[in-house]
Amino acid sequence: MKDKIIAFLKNEISEDPNEEIDPRDDLLNSGIVNSMDMIQLVLFIEKEFQLVVSPGDMTVENFTSVESIIDFISKKHLE
Repeated sequence: MKDKIIAFLKNEISEDPNEEIDPRDDLLNSGIVNSMDMIQLVLFIEKEFQLVVSPGDMTVENFTSVESIIDFISKKHLE
């Protein structure tokens, strides 16, 4: 899961595909992901991990880092 998310961020979001992304990096404050990128990221997560991200799920806590995204996906799969 981690590798898929990081690969997506590097290949589809980041301006530099060689940029190192640590799972704990703050994606929003570091500038890796902006508001337009967030839409792409949410669509990727929905498709890749077969879940629905509701408007209430779109919080900073759920999308701050790759680790927080993994936690969010894991919780959604338990619902």
